[in-house]
Order: sequence, then structure tokens, then C-alpha cells
Amino acid sequence: KALQQLDRMTERERYRTLGGYYLLVSHNYEKAIELDDGLAEAHVAMARVAVGVDFDWERARVENERAVQLNPGSAAAHRGASSYFAWAAAFERAIEHAEAALRLDPLDYGTRLVVVFAYGTSRRRQREAIRIAEEALELFPDDDTFRDFLLWERVMAGVDVEPSVQELLELSPTDGS
Repeated sequence: KALQQLDRMTERERYRTLGGYYLLVSHNYEKAIELDDGLAEAHVAMARVAVGVDFDWERARVENERAVQLNPGSAAAHRGASSYFAWAAAFERAIEHAEAALRLDPLDYGTRLVVVFAYGTSRRRQREAIRIAEEALELFPDDDTFRDFLLWERVMAGVDVEPSVQELLELSPTDGS
């Protein structure tokens, strides 16, 4: 029912509704950190809000680093840090955190996604991105995201370029969407 209601809203109404939700969520995470600054999970969540809602890159960096400091054994903390550093073009740090997350949680979908993203965005580790994407497709055989990453990384690495481009073209929507 909630999804139907969102479908009927204008883009502006959706933005305002979801923005209010994120403000509430953000407030709850801030309160959790206020009560106990040692909750790594709250810092991971605040980092997501900082990037995805507030576009506050410095806060995202601080929150991600704090989460890893508090719980270096948390794959979620390393995933968040890896994503942040990949977007910030600090590729070696992104890869360092991605590999740590993979060691901690090798079967997790999000972990594999972050690893492929970190290797791929570095533009120096495409072959490793291809290997991880292939492994991920063994774990998640019908996943379009890993398939697309695999095809793009093959193109970027110059591996099986023509068949990869052909498959990407076949998968692309043709109705302009």
C-alpha cells in the first residue's frame, strides 16, 4: 500500500516525504551515537546518511573511519569505508577496505559488490574485478548487477570486448528508458 501511495505522488512530494524519513532516521542515529559513541553500526549508518542525503563527504569520511576504528572486525564498516574511498578516488584505501570486508564476509552480496566496485573504479585492477564478478555470479547466478559489472569490466580490461559489448547492447533498454 505504501508503494502504491509513493507511485501516486509527484517527484517533489516523494522527495519531501523521503527526505523527512531520512531526517528522522538521521536524528535516530545521531541520538544513538550521543548515547553510546562506541556503536560502530550507528557510525556506518550515519556515514550512509552523510553521503546519500546530506552530501557531506567530510562527515562520511569521519563516520566511516570511526566505524572501522570501533570494530575492525565488521564487514559492514569496511564496506562503508570502501565505498566512501572509491567515490573519493582514494582507490588504494578503497581496495584495502574492500579486501578486508571480503576476508570477513566472503559470501555476502554487498561485500562482493563493493569489491568489484573498488577494483573497477581504480581502473588498475580490472582483472581482479572480473574474477570477483565471476565468483559472485556463481553465488548469485541470476544477478543482473554482477553480470553488468562483469561485462563492463571485460570491456575496460580489453577482454572479450566484442561479445561483451554485444551482450550489453542486447540487455540495454531500447525504448529510451
